[in-house]
Amino acid sequence: MTYPPQALQGHWHHHAPRYVRVTGRSERWVEFEFSIGDPQIYVELVMPPEQFQSFCAEQRAELLQ
Repeated sequence: MTYPPQALQGHWHHHAPRYVRVTGRSERWVEFEFSIGDPQIYVELVMPPEQFQSFCAEQRAELLQ
């Protein structure tokens, strides 16, 4: 999907808070929900623990309980 340039003006998503809620964990994987702006709208992701830690730091994500 392509958006017109005016739809991207403001870049609100660059400053919106980011949230992470861990839903499962093992030695090999971390399952979690990631959201931008609204913690009730999220995507489910799975990553190895080391990658998860890096992802959270890069996103400056707040860990939700």
